[in-house]
Formats: sequence, structure tokens, C-alpha cells
Amino acid sequence: MQKRKVLFLTAGFAFCSLAYELLYLELFSLIVGSLVKQYNILISIFTFSLGIGSLAFEKIKANYQIKKILTFVEIGIFSLGLTSPIIILLISNYDPIYIKLCAYSIAGFIGILSGFELPIMFHYYKNAYGKLLAYDYIGMITCTLLFPFFFLPTLGLASSFVYITVTNIFLLVLFRIYCSNSKTKFLLISSSIYAITLILVYHFRLSLNSVLTTLYLEGIDA
Repeated sequence: MQKRKVLFLTAGFAFCSLAYELLYLELFSLIVGSLVKQYNILISIFTFSLGIGSLAFEKIKANYQIKKILTFVEIGIFSLGLTSPIIILLISNYDPIYIKLCAYSIAGFIGILSGFELPIMFHYYKNAYGKLLAYDYIGMITCTLLFPFFFLPTLGLASSFVYITVTNIFLLVLFRIYCSNSKTKFLLISSSIYAITLILVYHFRLSLNSVLTTLYLEGIDA
């Protein structure tokens, strides 16, 4: 895989991983209130889980193909990112301790899976740890800037979740294309589908956000 493609994927994966965490913090604050302690716990769990994921990769990389590992990791993150907000909202009427445990567990699982990403990128771009870390930080900085100025005010919470999960799966598709040296037409087709999906998410953002609100109200009334 070309080095510039590895760097692009590194920044993209970092962007999505941090975006998930920021979205969960926002969703969590809407349900249990904006508490500094809860923010710190969630961030601590996510950060700790990143380390666990990195260590887990070192343990299993010899038994599985690297390409397959990242494929399962991204499918897992995509699945959690798409379904966990619905689960959290549907149990929002339960005792807060159960909501917190659910949110902490999800943050932990996403952190563990995200912890696989950077070591895998190291595998594809050897002896360039500094450069890969730089692009990892660039992805995270980009996320922290877009989150308060674009995602929340423009898309809203639900549409932002969809936007990030779609971006996550698109990055996986790019990874598979780059690894297999597929023809340019596959890249064009996947990029076109991704762009159209983002346009649809933006167009139906109000409807998507109303679905999230409905789930929250149903959780309270249940």
C-alpha cells in the first residue's frame, strides 16, 4: 500500500474514533446531565481501552491476517456506532446506574477496537512512527474543530452519528481497495456512493434527529 494512502487512512480512523467518543459524551450529557465526573470517567475508559486494544493486537497479529483483523475491527465499530445510541435511548428510563454501565461498556468496546487501528497502520508503514502519529493527531484535531462548529450545530446528534458511521465504513472500503490494488473504477464507485449518502444524510438531517428524539421520549415513557 502506498505510504500516502496509509497516512490518509490513519488520519481518517483517528477522526472517526474521537468523533464517536465526543458524540457519546454529548448523548450521555443529554440523558444524565452534563457532569464533569461522568465526562472524565468516559474519557478515561476510552483512553484506557485504546491501550488494551493495542496490546490485544500484538497478541493476535501472528494468528490472523492483518487485513482481516482491521476488517472485523471496523465492522465492529460501525455496528456499535449505529446501534448503541438507540440502545442507550431506549433504556433512558431505567436507573441511572444501568445507563452509565451501558455507556461505559460501549465506550470501552469502541476504545478497544479503535486501539487496533494505529498499530495496524504501523504494519503498513514501517519505521515511520513519528509521521503516523502526526497524522493520527491531525485526524483528532480536525474532529475536535468540526464537532462544535459543524456536526452539532449543522447536522445534529443523530445525523452526526450516521455521518461518522458511514465515513467509518467508507474508510474500510478504501482500505480493502488499497490493499487489493483494485481498479480506479471501484474507487470512483465507492466514493460516489459515499458522497451521495452524505448528501442524503444532510438532506434528511431533521428527520433523523426527530427519530432520535422519539426514541428518547419512548424510553422515558416506557
